[in-house]
Amino acid sequence: MIVRDTQTRQIITWVVFAAISGSNIGTAPASAQGAAPSTTGAIANAYVALAEAYQRADKAALFNLLLPEFEFTYTTGARENLAQYIADWNETIENLPGLHVSIQVERLNVSGNAADAVVLLTQRYTRSKHGALDVQREDDRWSLRNGSWVLTTGRTMSDTFYLDGNVASTDAPVAPLTASQRSAVTAQLKEVAWPIHTAVPGGSLQDLAPLEGAIGASRIVAMGEATHGTSEFFSLKDRIFRLLATKMGFTVLAMETPWVGGLAIDKYVTTGQGDAPAALAGTFAVWDNQEVLDLIEWMRAYNLTRGNRPPLRFVGIDMQDDPVALSGVILRFVKAARPADVSLVSTQLACLRARGGPTPDCVGSIAQVESTVTNEARGTTLSRDEILQAEHAVTVAREQAQMESEPELIDQVNSRDRAMAYNLEWFATTAFPGARIAVWAHDGHIMTSNSNGMVPMGTYLRKRYGANYYVIGFGFDRGSVSPNGMAAVVTVPPAPPYAVESVLRSTGQPLFGLNLRQMPAGTPLGALLSSEQPMRTLGAFTSAKDLVDSQTFGNVRLIDSFDSLIFVDEMHAAHSFELQHAPVVRPLTVPAASGGVTWATKWLFASSDPSSYRAGGDAPSASYPSGLLWLSSVSNIGSGYTVGTIPVATHRGKRLRLTGVLEAAGVDKGAEAWMVVSGPNGKLESFDYMLDRSLQGTTDWTPFTIALDVPKDARAIRFGLLLRGRGRLWATNLEVQ
Repeated sequence: MIVRDTQTRQIITWVVFAAISGSNIGTAPASAQGAAPSTTGAIANAYVALAEAYQRADKAALFNLLLPEFEFTYTTGARENLAQYIADWNETIENLPGLHVSIQVERLNVSGNAADAVVLLTQRYTRSKHGALDVQREDDRWSLRNGSWVLTTGRTMSDTFYLDGNVASTDAPVAPLTASQRSAVTAQLKEVAWPIHTAVPGGSLQDLAPLEGAIGASRIVAMGEATHGTSEFFSLKDRIFRLLATKMGFTVLAMETPWVGGLAIDKYVTTGQGDAPAALAGTFAVWDNQEVLDLIEWMRAYNLTRGNRPPLRFVGIDMQDDPVALSGVILRFVKAARPADVSLVSTQLACLRARGGPTPDCVGSIAQVESTVTNEARGTTLSRDEILQAEHAVTVAREQAQMESEPELIDQVNSRDRAMAYNLEWFATTAFPGARIAVWAHDGHIMTSNSNGMVPMGTYLRKRYGANYYVIGFGFDRGSVSPNGMAAVVTVPPAPPYAVESVLRSTGQPLFGLNLRQMPAGTPLGALLSSEQPMRTLGAFTSAKDLVDSQTFGNVRLIDSFDSLIFVDEMHAAHSFELQHAPVVRPLTVPAASGGVTWATKWLFASSDPSSYRAGGDAPSASYPSGLLWLSSVSNIGSGYTVGTIPVATHRGKRLRLTGVLEAAGVDKGAEAWMVVSGPNGKLESFDYMLDRSLQGTTDWTPFTIALDVPKDARAIRFGLLLRGRGRLWATNLEVQ
């Protein structure tokens, strides 16, 4: 299986990782011929004692029954020592109450003080309405120490998971590549992988041209991530979305985030109203970072300069939403459409906020609200957008009640993914019919292969849209990640040799893409990617103690799961925009006008209140030759500014002119561009802060010019943006002559 990301109430995986426990021991005496009866009985008794120790979570008993050097090997190739093995089993018992395990000994061979046993370990979840069953065939090694049999090693030979009496998935150990096979795969990888030059947004998109060709006419493009909280994954998806928007006509970004929370972001990118960082704070913590903020700001800037092109839109497709906010949307509609129904609908919605979460009865209650809203929509004079918003709010409320009232984890997981697939389809058919849509979510949601009874959103979308649903997965080897916001950065070691990532890193390329749809199955690389391979993925609540291979690696067929794969050799944690007062923001190349020079500078950011003022920017691109800069604040106290440098040697003894265009939104005290010339000892020789032509309120793109004399002894020329108080300021088309 591939470990998939889940949100608050969802555990990493349904499979109990190779726990040998239970109370029913059946032996096969014919298979144990040659072993003394007392030996056979002693090992059977040892299994019973081991099972009882597991059921009681008796660590002392487990340490007596397992050798201190005990090691267990999983189908992925991951290995665990004694301490981690016991810790995993205890966590399993806590998370899956009612689990019953039986062990049947298929074969037992004894030779002196050692014994080998092949057993069938059957794990049954007694509270499952689906008859969830996991059958693992294991190879155990026992040793006789001080008169007692102790388990020294264990290995899973096969693992079959059943739901409702049907096989949901089967895992078997992956055969490691031989040296010659690995060499052949590496050679082919180097031939077919297309290099990606940078993860940083802005600038040329030419290195993404192979992806543009592979996507073709697909209407829905899903962009995954192997972790939540990786700067490169977020920035690469930013770049891909810019490609989709500027070159391929995509207009909607649908994110794995609450729908109501997404409304504030959509309002900002379409109208400029509100505050982007504050809107991001209303989504999941994993998106509350500088990389996602940069994309939101770019979407807003695109809409400001789009001309006749349709605007970009932002939507949330998750149903794990704020029940109070959902109820508010519905009740506002009911109050406007038929005030007499407000009291009844309010009572029916109250179950969403019940202590302990919604019960199954809540689904029926929300269905009644759905019927009320549908009937009221037929006779109301409200706008189509208001009607659609109310109808979808009820749908999301019903989906939330359905998921949270499910008694089983597997049904909660599937309910969520099914709901996200439905919500995306609703946007594609009802809210934005005909629009091309980009989807942003974890690999575990967008992938098109099922595992252990879990059906991801991507499986539904592939069934609905076929080849028009294109899936881009992401992988990595090592680095750092901030999995659930900025609270804790987790360092991830390089992937072990048995993992597919170790093969991908053998290219020596730091960043590249693979078109999996065009991978010939008969080649060494095609065979590797079409077979089960251990691959690492991290969820939203990963911590340093969760990085053991048995918890982070699962078997996956890449060709069955994704259409393209982007591999990042070394990843870095996403950046907090709350720390944006750190000096370097973005590199920027400022173009020269006639007779001038072109040079690169780095924007610095300073502020009297770093918690309120934020800044960012993009590298030059076709739309913004000098890059796009922005500066914002939610506070009316103090000021913030960006700083760039102009090479002084070129301009000494000349008059220097800086030109460009500025756009302001909600500025209450003033926003300007500025330039200063300094002489020896930092003496200010000339300056212009545009205080006599400051921008206030909300404006269209406004040209500006600053012209200063540069003395022959000038030592520095600096320029930038200045924002005083609350508001937002953008700048582009900068030129110097």
